Amino acid sequence: MIHLRTFFWLAVAAVTLITVDQAEAQSRRADTGLFIGGRIGLSTYGGDRDLESGEGIFDPAVASKFDKGSLSLGAEIGTIFSPVMSASIGVQFGKYLEINENYPRSAGEPEDPGFRDLEEESSESRITVPLLLRANLLPSKTFSPYLHGGANLTMGSHQFVGEESESDLGFGPSFGLGVDIVVSNHASIFIETTQHLVFGDEKADAANPESEANDAAYDVLGFWGFGLQYRFKSACAAPVVTSVSAPARVAVGEPAGMTAMLGEDACQPVDVAWDFGDGTTGSGIGTNHIYSAPGTYTVNAVATNSAGAGSGTATVEVFDPCPIAAEIIAINLNPSDPIINEAITFSADVRGTAPVTYSWNFGDGSTATGATASHTYSEPGEYTVSLECTNCGGTDSRSITIMVQEFRCSDITELNTVFFGHNSAALDDEAKGLLDENVEVLTECPDLLTRLDGYSDRRERNPLQLSERRAAAVEQYYIEKGIAPSRLMARGLGRDPLAGKGIDGRRNRRVDSIIVDSFQ
Repeated sequence: MIHLRTFFWLAVAAVTLITVDQAEAQSRRADTGLFIGGRIGLSTYGGDRDLESGEGIFDPAVASKFDKGSLSLGAEIGTIFSPVMSASIGVQFGKYLEINENYPRSAGEPEDPGFRDLEEESSESRITVPLLLRANLLPSKTFSPYLHGGANLTMGSHQFVGEESESDLGFGPSFGLGVDIVVSNHASIFIETTQHLVFGDEKADAANPESEANDAAYDVLGFWGFGLQYRFKSACAAPVVTSVSAPARVAVGEPAGMTAMLGEDACQPVDVAWDFGDGTTGSGIGTNHIYSAPGTYTVNAVATNSAGAGSGTATVEVFDPCPIAAEIIAINLNPSDPIINEAITFSADVRGTAPVTYSWNFGDGSTATGATASHTYSEPGEYTVSLECTNCGGTDSRSITIMVQEFRCSDITELNTVFFGHNSAALDDEAKGLLDENVEVLTECPDLLTRLDGYSDRRERNPLQLSERRAAAVEQYYIEKGIAPSRLMARGLGRDPLAGKGIDGRRNRRVDSIIVDSFQ
């Protein structure tokens, strides 16, 4: 038959092994607050009337009485100072078998004055009021061994044979051990043993033998059993990061808002530390972060309070919102040979991530915006046209130089005609002035070929020779002004075909400068 004490210590050993195996379990013990508790188990007695013990609680013979343990009930109220320390005051009712045993004497043996016989109906019940301080050895674990100790007042009564019942009041130290098992944020169950030493020697069992063998000045009232403790304040649970809220995709340079979603049981304050995966960190339940380079980042949020820590992660894809910076490939204008007072359309070949903005400067103090722009110059000359294009990747600029002419060479088909005096091939001032204007055109348009056609009227002598001399005079004047001879062809055509048809006079004595494609 297994003795009660053997069974109890086997149970405690099993729970202790479970405790050691719970290295990673998180505590749900309150760190402060009030609690109440109750316990039920067996009561044991070791003392002068326990005739098998002889030496009190420290004698192995006490174990023989565990099999005779009787029901014990108790309650307590206390306060928690920390997950490790708590204090309580309680009341413990127990019925202690053999606490009323009488000493067997042989016939004629006198009664020991310190070990008087008790009436059979003398009470076996005792009430103990313990004041205990408890220390959890593994407060952060679900299973925690503990030690407790303190003092007690023990009350009872006895009735010697032939006398009235009398009350007893003793006191002494109390101590014990057990295992506390958390079952919720408010409650735990426990397995424990507590021993109450009661001084003086007769206060628990009404016996203080005068025998020399009785050297113990106390009796022992024991409790072996189970209990439940309820804490009014919810335990401080370690935070649980249920999820990390973060954008799945975010652009480089754009703030990314992130929030750690915590379970409701976590006690405050909770500190959250962030690792954004790019070598930078942050803090706070909610935070913002700006990534400087594209890539895929693992964000880690670690929430910590006094009970422990929890973590959660999220993945953020960071993309480059502007993979192609603005770049001007070319600036275009139409027409390509602009002249004054004519609208010119400017455009550009540009690549880059949209949107792209355009800023034009036409070199004459005028500006414009837009992918295409129109501008008119009022004065001929050389102008520098510049363009700036900007997008999310930056700004690029380019400029070109254009020549705005007073006229367009391709539009020139005929130049000024010069007139001569009667029978004369000499150039007067008026003729030279008109030719000077022609020289300007020919100088501006170096690709133009000019045919010089000379005429005379019907009243002039030697009309063919005269028309040839007039054409040669104009040709020579052009050459003297810098026009290449290869661009000129002079010929005399004699009398003007219009002469004698009602059109006669000075206008027939002329040289026409005609633009031609070739001299064929």
